[in-house]
Amino acid sequence: MRRRKITVEELLSQYERGERNFSGVDLNHGNLFEAQLKGVNLNGSFLHHANLAYANLEGANLDQAHFLGANLSRVMLEKAHLRQAQLQNAKLIGAILRDCQLSDANLMGANLHVSVLERADLSRADLRGATLTSAVMTDAQLNGTLLSRCNLLHTQGVNLRGAIYDLNTTFPDGFSRPE
Repeated sequence: MRRRKITVEELLSQYERGERNFSGVDLNHGNLFEAQLKGVNLNGSFLHHANLAYANLEGANLDQAHFLGANLSRVMLEKAHLRQAQLQNAKLIGAILRDCQLSDANLMGANLHVSVLERADLSRADLRGATLTSAVMTDAQLNGTLLSRCNLLHTQGVNLRGAIYDLNTTFPDGFSRPE
């Protein structure tokens, strides 16, 4: 996919006029703080170190998008598609990821403290070294999810059946690791 450089102002203006397809755009270091982009298509786009804190991306297509080191704190991503997305070292503190598709996503080192991941599909996602402290993960799918060095302390509703973890994983309260 070819990258197309676009400014935040251009994206917001075109979105306001009804355009939704921005696949493959380059918004690295862009400031989309509190942006209202429900249903936007940013498939395969580049948002490295972008600020999307408090943005509304509900129902967005973010498959294969690149968010390395991005700030997505308190972002609304309910029912969004982030399959194969690159979210290494992204800040997702307090993010709403309810019913989100995150299969095969790379979240190594991401901070998801107090995030809501109810019914999220994290199948085969890479969460090695991620922080999920006090996250809500009721009915989240973790089949084949990598959890080495992941911090799950005080995580609520998590079912680790099918997940891949090791001795470096910090488990949620009351979890009994199989011997």
